Amino acid sequence: MNLALFFIIIGVLGLWWGSEIVVNAAQRIAHRLKISQLIIGLTVIAIGTSIPEIATNIASGISVSQGNPASGIAIGNIIGSSLANITLILGICGLFGIFYYKKIKMMRDGTVILGSIIIIFIVALDLVITKQEGIILMLVYLGYLLYMCMQEKVFIKTANSKNHHHTLFDIFISMLGIGIVIVSSYFVVNYGVNFAESLGIKTTLIGLFVGLGTSLPELTISLKALHSKAHGLSLGNLLGSNITTPLFSLGAGASVAGFVVLPQTLLVDIPFLLFGTLMALMFVFNKRLTKQEAAVLILFYCFFMYTQFFLF
Repeated sequence: MNLALFFIIIGVLGLWWGSEIVVNAAQRIAHRLKISQLIIGLTVIAIGTSIPEIATNIASGISVSQGNPASGIAIGNIIGSSLANITLILGICGLFGIFYYKKIKMMRDGTVILGSIIIIFIVALDLVITKQEGIILMLVYLGYLLYMCMQEKVFIKTANSKNHHHTLFDIFISMLGIGIVIVSSYFVVNYGVNFAESLGIKTTLIGLFVGLGTSLPELTISLKALHSKAHGLSLGNLLGSNITTPLFSLGAGASVAGFVVLPQTLLVDIPFLLFGTLMALMFVFNKRLTKQEAAVLILFYCFFMYTQFFLF
């Protein structure tokens, strides 16, 4: 049991480290291509920081196809990561800085986030997310990306970069980071299942903690962005991740083997995520998040985790 827990922790740290490598390299490439800050936040960084969730869910799908009860880790990872991003991470960032985001963009991205949660609830009503439904989730996400690129100014005018020869190196570094993430996801899923079985607890609970760990890249990127006064990038990263994670990450994993959904996830966890998201969006809709509102978001996440341990 102790060995399994050790490898879970190593796996989560590996997911964080690997995604950091990928995100940093991808950012450098995106800047050389003169991609706008908001597009970088909503796509390059959002997808990059969601690589741990994507890899963990694909690894869970592979494990399920081999007959292992890994569905709970995938579902718990999605719920845990999404809720941590929109409440805990947003709250922590709100204590250290102020967010600025245009209302029209908040309406657009907030609607997509809420819509993605509702879509997950609908496809999980029969307590199964099939391969076909997983593919549909990914297609919805790709449709969102296409729409966003049509609405936003993708490229900006900057001075010509003389570092094009570094691009190949950054691509290599990105591949290295992805390799670390893939190996780490194997440790998280396989040892997570073993750990849950040894303690007789739900794999979903392990997934929730993994989701908290896989939210570390979002926390790191958002705090760095706030420190450099890139407020749009910071909030864009969190909103983008909460679109990528439930749609593409869950869809990618489910498309491998399909996932079984527990009734508690449908009746408790997803409603918690929906309510937390609504509350967070209401707070930031007025262009700024107060310290008191940030504290409420953090307490909401703590209450959710308390219910998982002591009430359900």
